Amino acid sequence: MSSNKIELDHKDMVHDSAIDYYGKSLATASSDSTVQISSIGGASAPSQLLATLSGHYGPVWRVAWAHPKFGSILASCGYDGRVVVWKEGAAGQWSQAHVFDNHKSSLNSIAWAPYELGLCLACGSSDGSISVMTMRPDGGWDSTTIEQAHPVGVMAVSWAPATALGSIVGSGELVQKLVSGGFDCVVKVWAFVNGSWKLDSVLPSDMHTDCVRDVSWAPVLGLAKFTIASASEDGKVVIWTKGKEGDKWEGKVMHDFEAPAWRVSWSLTGNILSVAAGSGDITLWKEASDGQWEKVTKLLGSGQSNMSSNPVGVDNTFRRKFDKEEYLERARQREREEKEEARKGKEKGPPVQRQPLKHRDYEVDLESRLGKTQVVTPIAPLSQQAGYYCKVCECVVKDSANYLDHINGKKHQRALGMSMRVERASLEQVQKRFESLKKRKDPDLDERILKQQQEDEERKRQRKEKKKEKKKELAAQNEPEEDIDPDVAAMMGFGGFRSSKK
Repeated sequence: MSSNKIELDHKDMVHDSAIDYYGKSLATASSDSTVQISSIGGASAPSQLLATLSGHYGPVWRVAWAHPKFGSILASCGYDGRVVVWKEGAAGQWSQAHVFDNHKSSLNSIAWAPYELGLCLACGSSDGSISVMTMRPDGGWDSTTIEQAHPVGVMAVSWAPATALGSIVGSGELVQKLVSGGFDCVVKVWAFVNGSWKLDSVLPSDMHTDCVRDVSWAPVLGLAKFTIASASEDGKVVIWTKGKEGDKWEGKVMHDFEAPAWRVSWSLTGNILSVAAGSGDITLWKEASDGQWEKVTKLLGSGQSNMSSNPVGVDNTFRRKFDKEEYLERARQREREEKEEARKGKEKGPPVQRQPLKHRDYEVDLESRLGKTQVVTPIAPLSQQAGYYCKVCECVVKDSANYLDHINGKKHQRALGMSMRVERASLEQVQKRFESLKKRKDPDLDERILKQQQEDEERKRQRKEKKKEKKKELAAQNEPEEDIDPDVAAMMGFGGFRSSKK
């Protein structure tokens, strides 16, 4: 069997590697917080570094390629609790298509679902939960969480084949199941039922006596049983089998390596199992006709491990061999730096002088985006996201009230170089202010004020005249009519016409 050595440019330990579907690109994860993608060359075309992806804030534990049906997509997870989905664009440029950071602690394992289920990624975390991320047709992502899957932490996840037992690929109802292993020494099977994940089976817990480092669900390819392999810190690799639905899972120890077993991986046909155990030993195993597992070959011997050239079974123990002298010197250097900082702290210079608070020389825009529709994507820059963007503090505030509180607050003013104290105005500044207001005064203001006063007086005078005319009319109506003959009035029984006023 020929081998090809690939030189990597990582500056720290390599924890995982994965080859893409076509076997042309190798992705590696390292403690230097980066993911590197290299080409896999041959004798005539040596390998070369294609891209270095920086999106994690700590060691990167795992990388996984998605099916090429969805394009060139790679996922990575790490100690920072983040899952980054990378996508290759034009000219070989890689970008972050999605970042998932809902977990509270380290993400130890990721696995893409079979392509029949769509672009779907399962993630296992040290916080004890499993998350399943699914991309929607519009490009967004939905996520569901299996809380407390392994309360003390999830170490590994693997998807079941999408085809049912005994069926041909592409026919029948799709199977949507997961297997997980954790620090609780237990292997569990989960099923997606009625829109949520439910616990399907808990495999017998007496098979492993230490942390389950890895699990791998074998391809079905028309076989009449499900098969799962699990690797544990106790050195045992267990093969779990199950027949038709309703049967129980049965476990059998394939081999005890008497050293921690780190990774297990099935071949595409599901009949050969690769195991990484001990200090760099990778072995291939095949089931014989009598049901016993036999070692086919040993790829690497002890002390000859080369993680960069072997994507299967790389070290994921998170344990390093430390040079005591080197780290002792680092500790001494840190102590010297701390003493130096403490000494500088006692000799602090004068405090930073900030400018007094000033009024804004611009209008705050709060209404220009009212009633407008905006498409917001998870990877859009902050300035294009929903809400009010502050370019000084580089943050987004969701509503106008909080935005006003922010730009009037201490943090924003300090970013502008101002304190929260208002400058006390002097007599000279007040006089200059009055002078500037006088200069801004409208020269026709006095004339307009005088004209307005005259108009008000004229309206008052007109109202008084109208009141006098009304009084005269009423008085004229109530006066007695003198042209009536007194004899006629006496004959008619009238004593006279007088006003009712007294």
